[in-house]
Amino acid sequence: MEKLVFYKSKWFVNLFFAIFTILFFISFIWTIFVHQNDFNIPLLGGKFADARLNFEMDEKLTGKVHLMAGKIEFDPYIMQTKNSYITYETNKIPIFKLSLKIDDKNPEQYINKINNIAISIGNNFYYFTKDDILNFKRDENGEFVFPKSVKYYKNSKYITDKGLLKQFTVSFLAIFYCMKYFIFPISTFLVALLIYLNNKNKINLGFNIFKNYAIWWIILFGLILRIADNNFAFWSDELYTATVAGNPNAPFSAVLTDPGNPPLFFILARYWQVIFGQNEALLRLLPCLFSIITIGAIYFFVKKYASKNAALLASFLFAINFYSIQSAQEFRTYSLAAMFSVVSGILMFKIIEENKNKDFILYGILAILMANAHYFQILVLIGNFIFACFKMKKEQIIKFFFANLFGAILFLPYFLTTSLNRALLDTSFNGTIGAINLEGLFNIISKLFTNSITPCLILIFTILLLTPKVRNLLFKEIDKKIFNIYFYSFYIVLFVYFSAFLISQVRPIIKSFYFINVLPYAVILISLIVFLPFKNQCLRLVFSLFFLITYFSGNNYFEKNGLMLIRFGDIIKYSHYDSLQYRNKGLKIGIALHDTENYKLFYKKYLKGDETIIMYPFAAHLNYFIDKILQSDADVIYARMEFKRFPIFVEMIKPYADVSIIRTDRDVLIGRIVLKR
Repeated sequence: MEKLVFYKSKWFVNLFFAIFTILFFISFIWTIFVHQNDFNIPLLGGKFADARLNFEMDEKLTGKVHLMAGKIEFDPYIMQTKNSYITYETNKIPIFKLSLKIDDKNPEQYINKINNIAISIGNNFYYFTKDDILNFKRDENGEFVFPKSVKYYKNSKYITDKGLLKQFTVSFLAIFYCMKYFIFPISTFLVALLIYLNNKNKINLGFNIFKNYAIWWIILFGLILRIADNNFAFWSDELYTATVAGNPNAPFSAVLTDPGNPPLFFILARYWQVIFGQNEALLRLLPCLFSIITIGAIYFFVKKYASKNAALLASFLFAINFYSIQSAQEFRTYSLAAMFSVVSGILMFKIIEENKNKDFILYGILAILMANAHYFQILVLIGNFIFACFKMKKEQIIKFFFANLFGAILFLPYFLTTSLNRALLDTSFNGTIGAINLEGLFNIISKLFTNSITPCLILIFTILLLTPKVRNLLFKEIDKKIFNIYFYSFYIVLFVYFSAFLISQVRPIIKSFYFINVLPYAVILISLIVFLPFKNQCLRLVFSLFFLITYFSGNNYFEKNGLMLIRFGDIIKYSHYDSLQYRNKGLKIGIALHDTENYKLFYKKYLKGDETIIMYPFAAHLNYFIDKILQSDADVIYARMEFKRFPIFVEMIKPYADVSIIRTDRDVLIGRIVLKR
């Protein structure tokens, strides 16, 4: 098919191209400027830090006491409990100043009835006693203004501003994941792109200069997206890595203590902590490093076996993918697993092509590392071996078998000492993992591709490629290398999914975010389909746009249970300041947290007093939890609890203690337990 020539005159083509390009840039900048406060990126949030303000006061005061952010009034969230906290929260508006507006001629009498105010803004925590509140200065409107020190960054304009790096991250991702705000800029960009693609001989933009260095720009963007906001407190599994299995001060055998995770990442974490200490942001640079390497590995793999354009798109899609960013900010093994999956594909294809002994040895070393990174990597190794059996000669298969055998043998120490007895044969381990049916499996696939349409389109396209008559009708001749990488990517995703599904019928092993190890192949599939050589260029353009817009507009993502809820560091901060009123009376303070005793090692960095830490198992019965509380030396105990268990707990412990809520966050709360001693 001949190219669609926009117009024969060169100056006319350049004029229209310039007009739409300028319109794109102006409308793009205008959209970001106007809507930057509206952008909300799944898993990452917006440009502003979460702000939660908890007032301990009678709810009747909300009719007289109003929390103001400039001229905007916050709506309270009231929990009906004794000495209840009134909660206000936001992460969507820029707060210039915080103040209390009192509807009365004698406002001091109402201010005096506020027992305390606790504020958390991102990682920052502020606590004001009754005396502190009385000392708030009043502005020209008579409102009581919070101190200027209450903000996320000391020198920022807004109280909840997370800085320029976070603003850049959110605005950049919003282009792809908040498209409803960018309809006009995207439309003008597509028109300019269409003019350029059909009139390249008339428009000289020197794009090759940018294209030659594009992968480095993508890597830089990927790095910025991963470090823009990674200094939040560890959650449970990260605490386990830092304080138990990956603790450099613990015996080396501690790396074998996790029944669900092999030791490799814990070994790396030990030495990483020796260098960087226990700062959350610095420790998260380790998984960030693996994620950045994965971007480069995807580019290398796809460029070698498909095309540079497809390689750039695949690496870009992985760089901006929500879950790849989130896994790069988690001090766990998932980003390492994703990196190994791509490297294993690169090495296997190299072995198929070149059949060099050194590559078999390298693959054997990689198999050892993969087997000891995460148990889903075993599925990748098995899938690779089955694929290789159809691509390799007999002598190659034997060598490849022994390369994989090394991985299996060196996985045995962990498997026999830890995983077999404490995980696979112990059905109480990871009891939250349930059996899964085909509907649940499809739901997980749709999460990997952000929606249910994209995987269906990929399946249809694969069937078309396998049907010679249809393939010849729609496409030009497709290179054999592209076929190989396409069908390998398609195959390895399906193999890991269905093998995990079959195993789960005997022993459930599936959690949706475990499939991070095949996420690189999901984005590779998308990029290969976009750049397949269609005979009809208009059809290719329409389909590619529909395919990518569908992917970016999806809103079904992997979730981590409890990841965004009240974290352990927050509990200790709240508990310390709230407990001051009881310390002055000579009472002993305790903090009740679930999970393992070893976490105490990490909690010490948060402690501000001499709190007693009371540990209890995650799924402990309330009777056990109450016994632990009553047996402690503490007089006042603060506990992180679920809403659904809290009412029952209050009734059970009523004869022994008074209980109230001092902070809420979705389905989790912090309860204050004052024992009747």
